[in-house]
Amino acid sequence: VGWSDAKKEWCCMNQQVGCDYNCKEGLEAGWSNSKRTWCCKNEKIGCRFNCTEGMIANWNKDKAEWCCLNELVGCGFNCSAGYSTWQRGWSMLKKNYCCKNEVLGCTFNCS
Repeated sequence: VGWSDAKKEWCCMNQQVGCDYNCKEGLEAGWSNSKRTWCCKNEKIGCRFNCTEGMIANWNKDKAEWCCLNELVGCGFNCSAGYSTWQRGWSMLKKNYCCKNEVLGCTFNCS
């Protein structure tokens, strides 16, 4: 692919692209968050919650937080707000969410 290590790591952790994980290897309890997220999204292994099930408004706090942090679902960010200063003004979670959902605030192009 020719990507730098920094780009590979960022794209894997933030957009689950370019990852090289074996989801049938190792104990799930010892997996990194990025491996768990990638395996959950791509192979439906290691998911703590089903983030496509139920109305977001009815999720309990643990599910809402996990789905936002790990699958960038249900975060409720307004990606237009503060876009002119996104590099300094947004949290990493908002950058990841807006990059994934609206292609705004992306550090790298992972295509």
